[in-house]
Amino acid sequence: MFKKLACILSFFWVAAAAASGQTTIHVAAAANLQSVLTSKIIPAFEAQSAVTVIPVFGATKVLEQQFENGAPYDVFISADTATVDKLAAEKLVDKNSVTTYAIGTLVLWSPNSASAHPKSVNDLTNPQYKHIAVANPKTAPYGTAAIESLTSANLLTTLNPKIVYAENIQQALQYAVSGNADVAFTALSLVISRNDGVWVDVPPALHKPIEQSLGVALNASAPAKLFAAYLTSKAVDQIWTTSGYSLP
Repeated sequence: MFKKLACILSFFWVAAAAASGQTTIHVAAAANLQSVLTSKIIPAFEAQSAVTVIPVFGATKVLEQQFENGAPYDVFISADTATVDKLAAEKLVDKNSVTTYAIGTLVLWSPNSASAHPKSVNDLTNPQYKHIAVANPKTAPYGTAAIESLTSANLLTTLNPKIVYAENIQQALQYAVSGNADVAFTALSLVISRNDGVWVDVPPALHKPIEQSLGVALNASAPAKLFAAYLTSKAVDQIWTTSGYSLP
């Protein structure tokens, strides 16, 4: 349904926004989406609509708590599927709007200035890697995937003393950028356009797929529904695939 909505002509986007009386929407978005949304998707959507999108980025579970406590989000864009399903069960988002929009990629990233760059998770046992940044698995799905990967590789017990937990995947990256960690588990989407570091994909077989879903708030305005439609439309397929994601 959303894909069909997103194919309508630009003038309808404007008309729908005007008819709803709302030209600004507030979006809760997982931290891994910060680069692709702010630099590509939101500007493209705003350029063809009368809608202003105000995003708030953070760890998925932190945003979930905010939403459950009354934060006025019109669209919830998660880094997993379970959180949006839970919000739908709580009748905070429309269950019919729940859609998987992308599949994320987990990587290991280290700055160019590092003396060495890991080629696999097994390399992290090298003593030169003293601090490994990981997003909190209790709040961030990419953090969960990182811990799953270390567990699958039988490395978690060995590496646990080296792990430095960050609030979200963006902060995990910043730990490595700033030198507070030697390497970070982070999202490919956050580093794919950077030129100040080196990354290697974490084998997908080591963790569950990072399927990412969205949902529109119950009784949301037309602009909110149209923005959600845009996120899953053919118009942005190439943006997703060139920004570190694969399509569901």
